[in-house]
Amino acid sequence: MEIHVDASRACVSAPTGVGIYVCEIIRALVAAHPEDQFFLYAPAWAKSEKCIDTPNVSWKFLPWPPKYLWTQVCLSFAWARAARTKTKKVFFTPGHVAPFFAPRNLVITIHDIAFFWDSESYSWSEKLFAKLMTRRNIFCAKKILVPSNETKNKLIELLHVAPEKIVVTPLALPIAAEPSAFLPAVAAARYILAVGRVEYKKGIDRLVRAFEKINTATGAQLLLAGPPGVGYEKIKLQIAASPAHSAIHELGFVDNATRAALYEHAAVFVFPTRYEGFGLPLLEAFAASVPVVAWDSGSVCEVADEAAKIVSSEDELSAAVITLLQNETARHELISRGRERLQNFSWEKTAALTYRAL
Repeated sequence: MEIHVDASRACVSAPTGVGIYVCEIIRALVAAHPEDQFFLYAPAWAKSEKCIDTPNVSWKFLPWPPKYLWTQVCLSFAWARAARTKTKKVFFTPGHVAPFFAPRNLVITIHDIAFFWDSESYSWSEKLFAKLMTRRNIFCAKKILVPSNETKNKLIELLHVAPEKIVVTPLALPIAAEPSAFLPAVAAARYILAVGRVEYKKGIDRLVRAFEKINTATGAQLLLAGPPGVGYEKIKLQIAASPAHSAIHELGFVDNATRAALYEHAAVFVFPTRYEGFGLPLLEAFAASVPVVAWDSGSVCEVADEAAKIVSSEDELSAAVITLLQNETARHELISRGRERLQNFSWEKTAALTYRAL
């Protein structure tokens, strides 16, 4: 079988959630099925970032001078040409957006559809494009892959997708980087860690408010490891006005090795997100043996199960973090649960479910 994959989200120097998934699922599928031929498509300008090179992989780097509309124009034409031959083939878009005019045998991964109800976490243009393309891709796809039952239920409830068309393929732990020997200077003190974009959707504003009590009670620092996102300007002003502002440190985007080291030395990992289709940082924290406090939203409870302290208010968040900073028994119990929970996720399982759908 020929499997044609949009690998553009994997060919970036600093992949985040979706990009990490695209890299890992391609690697797992290629390794598990050497008998199939994989054609991986990416923009020509991303050639230096290709993530895999094995005998059953053929890269198609498509030239397209503008750095926009590559999927809708360049990939669309390339897939239309590929679909003309009689060879059995399937077209797979793991990065959420397929061409508007997609081939017949399309399988797509939809990671979440929060943009249908969340008016503050996306710009108007992002929401308009995402809604249009999601509805179109759902109509065109033979199968829809989702990372959680939460996303599956939202597709059924809001967009009336037939349940039998949806396949749940949970994510897994990304390939671990060797922790960096050099940590930011601010990591010398005891700290709470949040990983992800500094934005409204990730709940950083509620974390900053809750941290004021945490800092007063424990003297701990707060490290925010992630680039700015939607709503960052308000959060920046909020941090500056906070009584605990001197204990809040923005690190911006950090590379894999630095992120691994930050997890390794963190006292508590906090995940205050307003919505997640899955939540890879939860697995990263479990793997690093860090106790986790997470907000009851989206798929968080589904992924974490009982391996995290789940909260639903800022007071609960601050109380939970303070307890974990002061109670070693509570810390060790959550860490143990996290390690156990991690055993439920693997890219081999995810690849098997994905391949069955393909």
